[in-house]
Amino acid sequence: MPSWSDARWHRANTPLVAVPMRTVVCTPSLVVAAGEGVCLLALDPETVGTCIYLPIEESEGVEFISVGFTPSDARVLLASRQRVLETTEAGDTHRWFDGGLQAGDGFHRVEFGGTGDTFAYAMTMQGDLRVSADHGRTWRTMDGVGKVLALAVDEAGSAHVLAISEGTRRWLRTDDHGRWESIPLNVPESLAHGDVAAIAVAAGTRAIALERGDLLASSDDGETWTRTKVPPGVRGLTVVPADGKATVVGTLYLESQDRSYLFAWTPGQEPSLVADLSPDVTVGAGDLDPSEGLGRAHLVTWDPFRGCVWVAGAFGLCAWSPTLPA
Repeated sequence: MPSWSDARWHRANTPLVAVPMRTVVCTPSLVVAAGEGVCLLALDPETVGTCIYLPIEESEGVEFISVGFTPSDARVLLASRQRVLETTEAGDTHRWFDGGLQAGDGFHRVEFGGTGDTFAYAMTMQGDLRVSADHGRTWRTMDGVGKVLALAVDEAGSAHVLAISEGTRRWLRTDDHGRWESIPLNVPESLAHGDVAAIAVAAGTRAIALERGDLLASSDDGETWTRTKVPPGVRGLTVVPADGKATVVGTLYLESQDRSYLFAWTPGQEPSLVADLSPDVTVGAGDLDPSEGLGRAHLVTWDPFRGCVWVAGAFGLCAWSPTLPA
């Protein structure tokens, strides 16, 4: 059976978003992106839709690094490096909540739980794990975790944390009641000490990307891992579900070229570059212009409602869709 890494990828027809973006979240009717501003794309799964920028006061010069959405009461949740903003879909009313961080610290990554979930999770610049049970209004630091290396939330809204304590790495997972469990991390010793770039979890598959380009994936709760290699510079990671094996899709940023690429890897096969995100053409096309670099990709996420991945970066926001061979 063909896998997504065998697919031919093409740029999806979506509204143009050229403002630098860092994060995106998807629902059946909306795609919400945030970065240097916030935009709502009203997208039914079969339509292109429209793009609306939210007029949020007091947000000039603020970069948002995470976004969540609660359709039950039409609220959008946005995290900056220091605070969390709660606003409506129209952006007409909003409230800021202080992150309660120590002096000199800031949010490195924030993950809001599943749609309608009240939990939110944050990794700070200092490597602390912070948890909120009220949509990011208040936070508390989780003790005994060690230094957090990476943070992700799966499709069910459970948080996954890769942390290191006393030289030992471990994987932590929480459920929707806030209970945590530790899962064995049986990775090869040679891979246990590299700097972690990103993790992703979905469809029973866990993926880890190291800064130096190592990729690892496990589909048996971390008992065994499959390994491959891509160029250094992984910036984002997501897992695309499939009937057979899930596929790991990620973004690479090559600083020397100021270009970003999309790659796909089905464990057990070779990874492949599937798109050049800078000029928005397929890798391997004869008209690639190295002068067209548009900079760093920050985040990639799978959209199960539209069958595409969204990529947020310095170039704005774009969507790419895979088409499996017959």
